[in-house]
Amino acid sequence: MYCLRIVTNEEKQRFLGFPGIDLKVTELRVEIPEEIIEGQSPVLFCKTTCNLSYKTNFTWYKNGKHLSESVGSNQLLLPSVSSDDTGNYSCAVTDQKHLPSPAVTLSVRCGQKTEPSGKVLYIVAGIGAALICICVIIVVKKIMSLSNVTHEDKGMYCLRIVTNEEKQRFLGFPGIDLKVTELRVEIPEEIIEGQSPVLFCKTTCNLSYKTNFTWYKNGKHLSESVGSNQLLLPSVSSDDTGNYSCAVTDQKHLPSPAVTLSVRSLIFFILAFIHILQHVLCRF
Repeated sequence: MYCLRIVTNEEKQRFLGFPGIDLKVTELRVEIPEEIIEGQSPVLFCKTTCNLSYKTNFTWYKNGKHLSESVGSNQLLLPSVSSDDTGNYSCAVTDQKHLPSPAVTLSVRCGQKTEPSGKVLYIVAGIGAALICICVIIVVKKIMSLSNVTHEDKGMYCLRIVTNEEKQRFLGFPGIDLKVTELRVEIPEEIIEGQSPVLFCKTTCNLSYKTNFTWYKNGKHLSESVGSNQLLLPSVSSDDTGNYSCAVTDQKHLPSPAVTLSVRSLIFFILAFIHILQHVLCRF
């Protein structure tokens, strides 16, 4: 609230213009439909709580680059969208381009279905993948190869077929859902000296039962597990304490995060048991 205050030389002649002016600060914002499917023609709105003139012109940006001007309108029409229209959209009043709205991400989903259901494909990070989409309307087989897969490669992959006929455009939806995972070592919660614990090298991928694993202790090669993801440590002692990790044998450059294995002394448990026993006997 901003008020005008008038102070004179007379003590009782002081005036205040109340309630004054209530200043509210707002900003532009981009509004987009909740779901946009390929082939639709969505309308984006540049809105604010201010009552702007109906002649106000707006400038639109995609990924920070100038896109178009909306003369006397706060709307942006995207005709027949495709995956190329995916991006971050923002807007600004044309004569106030230095004050753009926050960017809003627009995502375009795959459209027409050519297969009844999708498939989920799990890939270990760093390993190459071949994604195969088969369209049943037109007999086409297309293979896309991915190498050195990372978590950024996860997502839905669809095969899109475009013919010379305008209405004969097909999309294999929902396609293949690529999920990227990594190996992890699982060990028992508590390991006591003399026990023979089993360590597991696991992943959410459905690896072949013939997959071989390599084990490491403190970063140094320990052993190979042929056709098994298990490592048996017979009759452990304090010497077996360390950081254990694993890797698929033919992908040794992609080991799992190391997990610390600690071996608790058997003497400690014996002394603890004696202490508890003495405490119980003393109560009697």
